[in-house]
Amino acid sequence: LRNLKGRSFFLHDGSATSLDELIDNYDRGGLVHRRTARLWLRPLKLSGEEKNDLVQFIYSLSGELAKERP
Repeated sequence: LRNLKGRSFFLHDGSATSLDELIDNYDRGGLVHRRTARLWLRPLKLSGEEKNDLVQFIYSLSGELAKERP
């Protein structure tokens, strides 16, 4: 989750082009192509404020990458 700010593609196939789009996808319960996955994927029912808080938390994990030691 580190350094996601400024990234533009999410999910294994790049189908979410923003963090907001990714969170909306999970909030709906995801896009499921297999019937059995519906048994464990449930909508999160997040409020707009909760979504915003989640985005801000994830962005707070950004920072300088550690330099490699020689």
